[in-house]
Amino acid sequence: MKNRTLLIFALLPIFILVAIVSVGPILYNIYISLTNMSLYHYADYEFIGLGNYQVLFTSPVSDFMRITIWNVSYCLLAVILSFIIGVAAAEALPAIPGPVTRIARPLLILPWVIPAFITILIWKGFFDYQFGPLNTLLGALGLPKAPWLIDPAFAKVSIIIVSVWLGVPFMMVTASGVIQTLPKGIFEAARLDGAGRLTTFRSFTVPLVFRRMFPVLIMGFSASFNNFTVIYLLTSGGPTYPESIGGAGATDILLSYIFKLTLSSRRYGLAAAYAVFLFIAIGTFTLLNAWWMRRGREEVF
Repeated sequence: MKNRTLLIFALLPIFILVAIVSVGPILYNIYISLTNMSLYHYADYEFIGLGNYQVLFTSPVSDFMRITIWNVSYCLLAVILSFIIGVAAAEALPAIPGPVTRIARPLLILPWVIPAFITILIWKGFFDYQFGPLNTLLGALGLPKAPWLIDPAFAKVSIIIVSVWLGVPFMMVTASGVIQTLPKGIFEAARLDGAGRLTTFRSFTVPLVFRRMFPVLIMGFSASFNNFTVIYLLTSGGPTYPESIGGAGATDILLSYIFKLTLSSRRYGLAAAYAVFLFIAIGTFTLLNAWWMRRGREEVF
């Protein structure tokens, strides 16, 4: 009993710090989401209950469904493409002759080493409509320039390209370790049955690596869900839709739109409601990851 009391007193400062730094702001944000706090009601805001959540889920002003669908689609594409390319690179590198591997491996890891914001700004220069190298190359080939950051569809593709570029090195390094642990007998049996490299990769390597990397993919999805840096530095959430009432751009994700609602529109109550939803979504992914880790099994389904 004495040791337990001593342990509680030893951990008490940590509990207090967590309550001040984490729990307190979360509870305050939930409270603000139940008020009409905004630029016009900053000091005299009132409690309105679930009014902001009603606007969030039912009003076209919030652009909630469009932003959420794009947010989820972006995260899925970025993580899946990074995973597939990373696994392919991890499997291909050992088969490449030694001198080439020594050059290729550092080049593939380079995007992970360079600070992300520098990489994003470099890509923004590549995507420049007038002077970017990509459009210069298209012009030299007699092709029309691509509106990479101007057209909504092209802007979304650009964001996915940059996110995959940033995600592949981590996936490759992680997959390299996982591939080393896979049972070699499966691949030998596949080769004896006449399976080619592509069939083996598609039918055996990817599923086996996927099962072992599933918690990593969940964490990657959660990180992409909050990938504010890529959105803000590359497109700032744009280009904008002329018909958009709420001011959300074509590439805005939930976090970047919360940023706009807070600092541009000053609709603090609605922004807080968005933040609560985002907190629940990320919390769900985190719990799913923790549950999967506790299972300690390879079967995903």
